[in-house]
Amino acid sequence: YHLKVEDEFDIVYNNFLGNGRDVGEAHRAFMDWEDIRNQIIDLKVSGKELTAKKMVDGMAANHLNKLKEKTKVLTDFAENKADSSYKEASEMHNATLFWFTIISVIIVLFCIVITYVISDSISRPIKNYIYKAQAIYQGQGHGSVKRISEESLLNHSITELTETYTKLQN
Repeated sequence: YHLKVEDEFDIVYNNFLGNGRDVGEAHRAFMDWEDIRNQIIDLKVSGKELTAKKMVDGMAANHLNKLKEKTKVLTDFAENKADSSYKEASEMHNATLFWFTIISVIIVLFCIVITYVISDSISRPIKNYIYKAQAIYQGQGHGSVKRISEESLLNHSITELTETYTKLQN
């Protein structure tokens, strides 16, 4: 039992993020309590149960409370450290999520702008050609008064192109 407790204190001492003196004080309190515990066991084995009981109720209880206080310092520090680490991790998560959202929105807006620019650069010359062709078709040189659909205009243009090509062939 003693070796196991010593191993546990070694682990705590090597990994405790707080003041190492707190671990040392808790370890000393355990050692003091262990001496008293061994005395009580010896008294009980030797048949001095009344003396052992008085020791349990008196000195042993006081040392046990002291041991609890010293280990509470360690567990309170560990709990506070865990709470602090969790709070920091939560804040970092929220900040990362915020910036991820902002960057995603910027990327989406940038993609929309690029799509609009590319679409406009493709469709603008086609629209200009259709409007000029429509004006010529209607016998006007500067635009149209009556609008016809682009599909009808393209069909008519293809028909006239075919007729003109056929006339040139003959």
